[in-house]
Amino acid sequence: MKDTPILSIIVPTKNRYYYLWFLVEYFNAITDSSIELIIQDNSDDIEEHRAFYEKVRDLNDSRIKYNYVHESLSVIENSDRALYNATGDYVCFIGDDDIFSKTILNFISEIKEKDIDAVFPLNSSYSWPDIHSRLYGDKLSGKFTQTNITGEIVKETPKKLLDKVLKLGGTDIINLPRVYHGIVKLSVLKKIYERTGSFFPGPSPDMANAVALCNYVNRFIIIDIPFVVSGHSSKSTGGQGAAGKHFGEIRNIKHLPSDTADKWTPEVPFYWSGYTIYAESVIQALKRLGLSDELKTLNFNYLYATCLVFDVPFKDRIVKTMKENQSISKLTILFNYCLIWAKRIRFHLSANLQYILPEKNTKRIFKKQNIQEVAELNDKQILEFYNKNGKQYLNNNLPKF
Repeated sequence: MKDTPILSIIVPTKNRYYYLWFLVEYFNAITDSSIELIIQDNSDDIEEHRAFYEKVRDLNDSRIKYNYVHESLSVIENSDRALYNATGDYVCFIGDDDIFSKTILNFISEIKEKDIDAVFPLNSSYSWPDIHSRLYGDKLSGKFTQTNITGEIVKETPKKLLDKVLKLGGTDIINLPRVYHGIVKLSVLKKIYERTGSFFPGPSPDMANAVALCNYVNRFIIIDIPFVVSGHSSKSTGGQGAAGKHFGEIRNIKHLPSDTADKWTPEVPFYWSGYTIYAESVIQALKRLGLSDELKTLNFNYLYATCLVFDVPFKDRIVKTMKENQSISKLTILFNYCLIWAKRIRFHLSANLQYILPEKNTKRIFKKQNIQEVAELNDKQILEFYNKNGKQYLNNNLPKF
C-alpha cells in the first residue's frame, strides 16, 4: 500500500494557466514522494483546459492530482472540492500565482513529530511583471520582496487572536491560523467540515477558514521562515487591489456563493471589497459554528472607519449603513478614521517607498521574471539560514505544548 503523503499542496484555479504552469514545473522537479499537489480547475475555456491537461499528463507525475469541473462554481465550492481530495497529514492552500518552498517538507516532518495542529509561516511576496499599481505604476512589477529571515517561533492562542480580529471589525486577518498560505492538520480541517458542511464557512475562503480554525486549533505557532511566497498577478485579488479595482456589487461578483447577497448582514455595507467581505465572512463563520454570541464584540465602529478610508467610491452606502446602526459612535468612528489614515501613510512610507528608491539602496528586493525564479532564490536563502544556525535548528527550537 502506498504511504500517505505528509503534505498536500492544494490549488483551486480558474483561467490562470500561465501562472499555474510555473508552480507545476517547480513541484514536478521535487523528487520527494511524501508530497502531493492537488489542482482543482474550474476554467471555462475548454481548449486551454485540454492543452494544460495534456501538459500535466505528459509529466507522468502520480503525485499531481488534476481535477476539472466545467460547470461554474463559486470560489468556496472550488476550494472545498480541492481540499476534500487532500490525503496528506497536513494541508497548505496556495493560489495559482503563489509558490511554496521545497524546504517545507523537512519542516512538516518536524511539526508532525511534535503534534502541532497549525502553523502560520510569515511569507515573502512577489509582484508578477504584469502588476500595475495606481500609486506606483510599474515600480512594483517583477519584484520579489524577501523578509529578513529570523527563524523566530512564537506560540499563539488562536482565540486571543480572534478577539483582536473582532476588535478590528473583522477587517484584518492578522496572523490567524489558516490553511490559505498556512499549514494545518487535515484532521483538524475535517472537524470544520463536519460542523458546517464546508472547510470555508463564509464568502471569503481565507477569512472564513481562519475564523473557524480558531475554535479547533490548540497547538499553534507562527514562524518567521517563508515556506510560502505570496504572488500578486494582474488577475489576482491582490493585483486588483493594487490597480484600484477591488470593488464591486455583490450580485455581480461571480466567484461569490450564489446566496451571498441574500444572507448579507445589514450592519455591513452592501458592496464587495476586501474589508466588507472579510467582515461578512467573520460573521457568517461564527454563525455557522453556532457561536453568534462572540459577535457581540465585533467593532462596527472600526469597520466603518476602515471602509471610509479605503472604499471611497461607496461612501454614500457606508454612511447610510452607519445611520441605520444605532449601536455605533460617530466620535469613535472619527477617531479610528484618523488612526487608520495615519497607519496607511506610515505603511506607504515604510513598506512601499523602498520600491521606488534606487536599487542600490534596497537590499531585500530582487527583480525576477517569474515565480519559479523566485522559488529558487527563496529556497537558497532558507537553506543559508539553516546552514548558519545549524541543521537541527527546527528540532531544537520548536516549542513543546
